Amino acid sequence: MMQNYEDFWYQSGDGLRLYARDYPCGDNTIDHPQTLLCMHGLTRNSADFAELADYLCQRYRVLSVDQRGRGRSEYDSVVANYTPLTYVQDMFTLLDQLDLAEVILVGTSLGGLMSFLMSAMQPKRISAMIINDIGPEVDSRGLERIKSYVGKSAPVSSWDDAVARAREIAEVAFPDFSDEQWLDFTHGIYREEDG
Repeated sequence: MMQNYEDFWYQSGDGLRLYARDYPCGDNTIDHPQTLLCMHGLTRNSADFAELADYLCQRYRVLSVDQRGRGRSEYDSVVANYTPLTYVQDMFTLLDQLDLAEVILVGTSLGGLMSFLMSAMQPKRISAMIINDIGPEVDSRGLERIKSYVGKSAPVSSWDDAVARAREIAEVAFPDFSDEQWLDFTHGIYREEDG
């Protein structure tokens, strides 16, 4: 599949190198297309929005981010910085660096929480919000499930092992995935590193 986005790198307020996918609007008749800012869940990354961005970039500019420590963004050695407020500040830094006065937020889970915070902190910058997998009440069973696997998995030695691990964690949410879909899903959450 051809890449239809540009890699965008920016620096956080505390000096980390952060990453976003920038899908330009494909409709040249729109002078100033609206921008959607897509923010992923706790253990996810910008690849989660690839199919949605492919569709929406026909009429909108779409930014899909990797929060610090996720995807291609740099890891933060200060564990206390892994909080929604820090991520929100990173998002405002991104918007400032791109000179974006107003965006539509698309937030999944943690990204939905960030959407709430962003709209409370700078309401004039948020023209709309689309959120999923989050609500006014968070089910404690869901939190316990997440706590059972976040930060506890050992490195894997092959893509087959990675797929097996991904299925073990997420099959409850995606029971009808084919083997090909599991491989695509896994490539979105794991990355190969040298050595």
